[in-house]
Amino acid sequence: MKFAKLLRKGVVLVCLAWMPLTPLTAMAVEVPNTSELKEQCEKALTNLASYKSSEFGFSIKYPQNWEKAEGQPPLICRFLTDNGLVSYRVSAEKLSVPMTVEEYAKNVNQELEKQYPVKGSPLTRVEESACKIGSLDAHKSIYILKLDAEGSSAKMLQYLVVANQIAYAFNYTAIEGAYDAFMPLIDEAVKSLEFQPVTAGGADQSKSNHSSESK
Repeated sequence: MKFAKLLRKGVVLVCLAWMPLTPLTAMAVEVPNTSELKEQCEKALTNLASYKSSEFGFSIKYPQNWEKAEGQPPLICRFLTDNGLVSYRVSAEKLSVPMTVEEYAKNVNQELEKQYPVKGSPLTRVEESACKIGSLDAHKSIYILKLDAEGSSAKMLQYLVVANQIAYAFNYTAIEGAYDAFMPLIDEAVKSLEFQPVTAGGADQSKSNHSSESK
């Protein structure tokens, strides 16, 4: 399915120029019905594992029955289901200078505006606000991504966080008909995010550490 391939290639919004959005073409998207999607979400919530990156100092929960993949920095990990119609991922960037999350978010927005000027852009920001993830200040944005001339679209949720001089981006993307059904899982994943200082030993590790645990 073309939509799934686009998600895997980087349609998911990622800060700065980390992963350019792929140009979109017309496509037909079949979405499972709402009851099926909610059932998938409930099942996923009953069997969560923990992903930990020692190199980038964070951990997050994910459903064990979803596809899991590690990427090359800045993309650290991603979790997908329904052939990529629904996914979330974490990207991380080590900052060369101290920066607040609002300063970082401003830079992200400036880069996006350069890449996607308002006129004729397939990408529209529909919500933006300051928030918290745990005790940390965070920046929340929601985007609508137009997929074709017939009105198909994807909805994208992004949280930006800066901790221990590392900038993190959590991105959840779903075809719009599936977005709301998986929000209980996404809320749980965001609440599970934890950040730890990176030690010299952790930074030298070439692979992230993983552990599994039931919710």
